[in-house]
Amino acid sequence: MRTRLLLSLMLLLLLAMTSSAQEKPAVKPEAKDGGEATLRLFGETRNISVEEMIRWWCEYEKVNVMYQPTQIASCKVTLVGPSVGTDIPSSRFAYLVSDALEQFRLVVVEISENRYSIVQATEAITHAPVVDVATARKTPGWKWIAVQMPIRHGDANSMRAVLQNVMSRVGGSINPNIAPPTLIVCDRADRLQRIINAIEAMEAEGARRTAKTYTLPAGINAASAAAGFATIMGERYNQPTPPAAAVNETTVVVRATPEQLVLCDELFKQLVAKAEEITAQSKVSARRYDVPKSPEQFVESLEKLFHGQISAAVVPGADAVIVKANNATHDEVKVALELMK
Repeated sequence: MRTRLLLSLMLLLLLAMTSSAQEKPAVKPEAKDGGEATLRLFGETRNISVEEMIRWWCEYEKVNVMYQPTQIASCKVTLVGPSVGTDIPSSRFAYLVSDALEQFRLVVVEISENRYSIVQATEAITHAPVVDVATARKTPGWKWIAVQMPIRHGDANSMRAVLQNVMSRVGGSINPNIAPPTLIVCDRADRLQRIINAIEAMEAEGARRTAKTYTLPAGINAASAAAGFATIMGERYNQPTPPAAAVNETTVVVRATPEQLVLCDELFKQLVAKAEEITAQSKVSARRYDVPKSPEQFVESLEKLFHGQISAAVVPGADAVIVKANNATHDEVKVALELMK
């Protein structure tokens, strides 16, 4: 009986020691000679408590962190480093905590200087401070922030459609405003800085666009020409803001890049050439046509065949007729007379 009791006590003691060893990480930061504390990692370190990492951050970087213990009580991570060892300075503990929390869809947001709160990633946009672009660029990468960006040379909705696919899947958000065109973007600062670069690159491309006016020759419909300009630029666009628009019946305004304007200039030359061809074909003139005999019959036949398109008369004392029509119709009259002979 006594032996069984001793064995049971030893087993309980062993379980308690095992549980304690599992709860506490095998590593901890060390500060030597008053210098910056460092966390020394060798190979793989398993089951590091995220709560313990938060304590390291608070202790060595003198910050205050608020969180619900039940949120992170069971959160543990594994850190893997080179087998020869690597040092993580205390100045990087905030990154360590932020990276670990993201594994559990939690984020760190700043309440005030050196005061932070841990919230669900889906609530990041609610708690994250809103800053300007200059401040966002200087913000440490581990912090979650929101930035307001004015859009001057692009479409906020189109940018949102592109950028939402490169943001954090949980917590990242982008909200467009139409007037004035603005984007409110929330994400972790290091990702947000890359998104800002992408937005500025798109804005720079948009800034290359300039407006040019084309005065169309007679015979060319301005609305159709505007649609042609938009098509040749190879762009899809929102109906309220097309890249080309008819100002009136003879004028089209195009807003495009220098490369696109070269294409528009070429299209304009072709439109002018086509208009000149149409003008030449529509010019009205009178021509004499010789016929074998009975010119009156030829006149009657031509007027029936080209009803309303020509005026015809017999040349007195000659086997010939006079036809008044536009140049395009004259070509058809000539063919018809050859067939009548």
